[in-house]
Amino acid sequence: MRQAPAITSANSATFLTATAGTFTVTTTGYPRPALTYSGATLPAGVTLVDRHGGTAPLSGTPALGSAGDFVIQVSAANGIGAAVTQTFTLSVRDLPTPPSSGSPLVMGATTCSRT
Repeated sequence: MRQAPAITSANSATFLTATAGTFTVTTTGYPRPALTYSGATLPAGVTLVDRHGGTAPLSGTPALGSAGDFVIQVSAANGIGAAVTQTFTLSVRDLPTPPSSGSPLVMGATTCSRT
């Protein structure tokens, strides 16, 4: 039975810079919807690729220095009714830095003497 498309996945995901991440955009509808996106350019190292089965993985390793929010419009269409669009936000955050102890570790010298 023919069914209009719908996007069923969440409308946001968070990736960390220099760390591989993945999120799958999912849909319903028959025939299976094709997925496209427009809007912001995704950060270097991240792609959104339609797999032609009603899903499109958003995946990759965001480059260092690419932290920020990337807002795109994801559209699903299958020729039944109008295409549907979802505003999607990819938040890219910098890797957390380990806490500093406040002072460097200093190794002391040992002096030996003969008596």
